[in-house]
Amino acid sequence: MSNKPAIHGSLSHVSNMMLSFFAAVLAIFWFEIGAEAGPTFLQLAAPAAVTALITLVGGVFITQQSRALFNLAQTGRVFQYLSFWLTGFAGLSISSWLFPHALEVHSFALASAGIVYLGFATAIFFGQVPIKGRTWLPIRMNEGK
Repeated sequence: MSNKPAIHGSLSHVSNMMLSFFAAVLAIFWFEIGAEAGPTFLQLAAPAAVTALITLVGGVFITQQSRALFNLAQTGRVFQYLSFWLTGFAGLSISSWLFPHALEVHSFALASAGIVYLGFATAIFFGQVPIKGRTWLPIRMNEGK
């Protein structure tokens, strides 16, 4: 029996992923990479939390639905990251609507790409997202084995 905890499906994994994406959104807003929020901590944190939540939940939802719809063993990183990038647009849009005086988005594409890149890079660095055995392109069930 392995002492290593299971990554997927645990509450700690979900909270760690949320923390990774929250930190990514904070960084994007702080360094004004396609979007800016603030100047107070609440004006920075509230839209960052909403954006991170929508990006993470939406990305996971699209990825899971695609796996079921297309009978995939893996969606592949390209499709997974694209899904998260698109839901990042939604997260930024909703946050800018909810917090119009706190958040200004200059480039949805750039800000969303930064969120996905930093969110996944942080999660990979801290061992929340496995990289071994993952492919860049989708794999159908019963293929490749």
